[in-house]
Amino acid sequence: MKKIVLLGAMCLTLLFACNNEPKDNEPQGKVFPEGFECLDNGVFHNAHYVIFAHTKDSVNGFDIKAAMCALYDSTRFDVTTRYVLTYKSGQRFVIDSDIPIFDIKEYLKFVHAHPNRAEYHDTIISFPIKDYQATEKRDTFKIAQLSGMPFFFLDVNFDGHPALLINRKDEMAPEYFNVYGLGKDSLKRVTMPPFNKIKTTAGTWEYGFSTLFDYKNKEIVVSEVGDGSCACHITIIQKIYKLDENTRTFKTRTRTLHFGED
Repeated sequence: MKKIVLLGAMCLTLLFACNNEPKDNEPQGKVFPEGFECLDNGVFHNAHYVIFAHTKDSVNGFDIKAAMCALYDSTRFDVTTRYVLTYKSGQRFVIDSDIPIFDIKEYLKFVHAHPNRAEYHDTIISFPIKDYQATEKRDTFKIAQLSGMPFFFLDVNFDGHPALLINRKDEMAPEYFNVYGLGKDSLKRVTMPPFNKIKTTAGTWEYGFSTLFDYKNKEIVVSEVGDGSCACHITIIQKIYKLDENTRTFKTRTRTLHFGED
């Protein structure tokens, strides 16, 4: 995948930089900038460098802070990122991830521009909120695009307003997102179908059948792997939720798809 290739490139580049930096730039105890103490998870204290990010998302009503570091030596390279999302009501989400905060190429430019690791510790950048929300109008949106993303803002019920999707990060597939409606004064998790089935795959196998949002036809398509499916014969059962714009409720129908040998 693209992310894996980019992380591999970052690993090689930073390992080269690490091996050529003076020993007096080795990791040291971390003092968090004022206001970022909520991001401390213990890992950052031993990091080679830490980059902090912050934004006030006035559109969705969130104050978002993040910290990112990489722990690496000649045998390993690990990215650790922690996000703290605070809603205007005071509700807070803490999310841990292994995905870099922003584009790897920009990240490497930043690292190379600051050869002394000590400078990284108190560097605060603007959080790239546009990477975490659907900014362009489109006919369809596949949740598979969000695989690995810690959170995302997306219109899930065709009302023109985004909901907050948080990756629940279960170890087992398929990968699900919890959905939270953004109320005037509070956040509320939505558990009724189909919003409890926002996932990146149809099952434990990757067939490309993730939850699909069809904005043109106002439909949500949820796919499941049918009983008896195997590597040579796959049955996909799709439940389609069609929005009735008069009542703002969803009507459902089912269709079955077959692939492979009979």
